Amino acid sequence: MTSTLIRGQFLILGKEPDGDSIRFVPDDASSFEELYRYHRMRFNQNDGSIQLRLEGIDTPETHYGPKYAQPLGDTARNALLEALGYDLQKIDWSGEKVVADRNEAVRGAIITDGADANGRPISYVFREDAPFLDALNDGAELSPSAKISEQSANYAMVTSGHAYLTLYTSMPKRLRRHFRAAATQARKAGKGVWAADSTEQFWLSDLADVTAPDGALILPKLFRRSVDYIKSGFDGTLEEWLQARNSGPRPENDRVLLESAGFETSLSEIVETINGYVRLKHDFLDVVFVEK
Repeated sequence: MTSTLIRGQFLILGKEPDGDSIRFVPDDASSFEELYRYHRMRFNQNDGSIQLRLEGIDTPETHYGPKYAQPLGDTARNALLEALGYDLQKIDWSGEKVVADRNEAVRGAIITDGADANGRPISYVFREDAPFLDALNDGAELSPSAKISEQSANYAMVTSGHAYLTLYTSMPKRLRRHFRAAATQARKAGKGVWAADSTEQFWLSDLADVTAPDGALILPKLFRRSVDYIKSGFDGTLEEWLQARNSGPRPENDRVLLESAGFETSLSEIVETINGYVRLKHDFLDVVFVEK
């Protein structure tokens, strides 16, 4: 699918950026009009910004639910801001909200082909000085290559280990392979989240088991499902709860593709609980979530 290059500036003042999403003010909002699910996109009427979802990554939550956070959430958020060119010393916070930003306008660009089910453009994000941008005009149509993706903040977050690899079927297979290889190297080196990751097996009986400051650090997608499961008071295991949430207004039993096997199944089928410990039965670097 052809994507669109859109120039603009990032916006954090009065916002709550995290490690895998940030608000963006396009120079020309009409550039979005031909994109997939444009009808779901919501631009802020006061500042013209829209919330982005960064392609290929998921970072520890800074605020889910909204009061539940994960270890290293703030670290990941700061890493993304620095990757985009922000000076953290010029930012003041109140909780997770930016209350002062003394940086000059931080300009950049995104490449996107459409939005997720929540109306967030699924994007590769770039600093304004990314080399490939010199030859392209605002609104240019292109197919992102591995070489271009390497200049994105998305890729920088994966290679530094500040982000978990979280792939969706909306991402072309050739780029999934490229990002997976980078994540594999980061994991082998024990960078960032990989030094503390407990996704393979973790104890789950209470919210404190997976929330900051002392809970296990796990894949954010699984963290969100675990929090919702514990809060529900469900009498059964996490996988049984996922099966019970297979449909309805907010289904949480995600469909997943096991890429190496070429086999599609559900999240509940690759999760199991044994004596209170939750474990994944499949390497999640090989897992691709089916875009809703």
